[in-house]
Amino acid sequence: MNVVRKTIALLIIIFIGIPSLMAIIWAVGITQAVVSPEFLSDLPREIINKVPNMLDEVLEDVDREYVITDERARVWVRAFASANTSPKELLEEIGVMAWLENELSRSVEDIGKIFRGEMRPRTIMLNLRPLKSALKHEKIDQYLAEVLNKLPSCSDEQMREWIAEADDLDGLEELPPCRPQDLAAAVKILRSNWTQEVEDIPNEVEMLRVEGRWHFRDSGADIIHFVLSLTFFLFFFPAIILAVAALIATSSGSGILRWIGVSTLVGGILTLILSKFAGRFLEWGIGAFPFSYSYTDIPPVAEIFIEKTSDIYLGVVDHLFSGVNMVCGVVCIVGIVLIALSYAVVREAKPTPAPESKTQQPKPQPPQPTPQAAEDETKTGTATPAEAPKSESEPEKPGT
Repeated sequence: MNVVRKTIALLIIIFIGIPSLMAIIWAVGITQAVVSPEFLSDLPREIINKVPNMLDEVLEDVDREYVITDERARVWVRAFASANTSPKELLEEIGVMAWLENELSRSVEDIGKIFRGEMRPRTIMLNLRPLKSALKHEKIDQYLAEVLNKLPSCSDEQMREWIAEADDLDGLEELPPCRPQDLAAAVKILRSNWTQEVEDIPNEVEMLRVEGRWHFRDSGADIIHFVLSLTFFLFFFPAIILAVAALIATSSGSGILRWIGVSTLVGGILTLILSKFAGRFLEWGIGAFPFSYSYTDIPPVAEIFIEKTSDIYLGVVDHLFSGVNMVCGVVCIVGIVLIALSYAVVREAKPTPAPESKTQQPKPQPPQPTPQAAEDETKTGTATPAEAPKSESEPEKPGT
């Protein structure tokens, strides 16, 4: 009967208890990473600082023919790469970097403050008007002229194609990679197309919406700690399953603690191993993905950009999995503590009482009177039969 109970308990732990514990660890770990202040404010700021350098690196790697197979696209990208002004310098001069570091960073920081309870909840709108003004800067015309000057002169056929495509231009890839004779007119065409694209950008973008009344404290809603508290309550579900399985397996307190502790430790270790494996797999996938389907699914320049931005993806992945690894560590510590407590309960158990001795204890003797008390009793004739002195001789009966 004991073997059957332990088998049932083991099946419950293997197929229900440990899988549910692993799922909760993943949910709590990723939630904790996503709502953390670092993920909401520090990580976006780090990405913003890396983007300009990545644009320069993308343009430096356009000579790989196995990446960009369209010859016309390669000529255009080479012209952008060989311009006197680099993309990073252009973004700084026209004010895009200032908008990223000020307007965008401030909006992201306000969202983090709201989630941490440092600011009263409100709708956060990202103002795109300064960005649109920066993208219309006169420096854009100079940059376009520099790019066109790096192209070869147009032939008559290419010039006719230029004129035909300029009336309904959807992108640079439709234009022949050459420099028209009237450079000012060509810059005007490109500028008109660029301005139209900029005008399609909305003036504001809603980054966080707050609707209805908030029933939190007046200083703000500490949403991060509130959400984390709710996620940690999810551990009650696997805890109840493991406790029921332990009660089925054994009835002793030390045994129950040991069953729960071992199951918790195994679940934490398995989740940690799975997290490490999944992280390495994603790193491999991010590194291999840009060149996996390059000829059909991903545009050439976008493919290089994905490759250069892989460090950002890896940073996000590492941050997400660090939360899972931390929760795994806490779960493993809880399992070790429960196992240690199970052995402590055994040591502190009361010893069983020793059996009584079967030898007969001697009967207590009546107290002996003192000599003075015996003499007094003799005089008064109150001596007990046991204490009265025996007569020296008995009268002899007459013989027959």
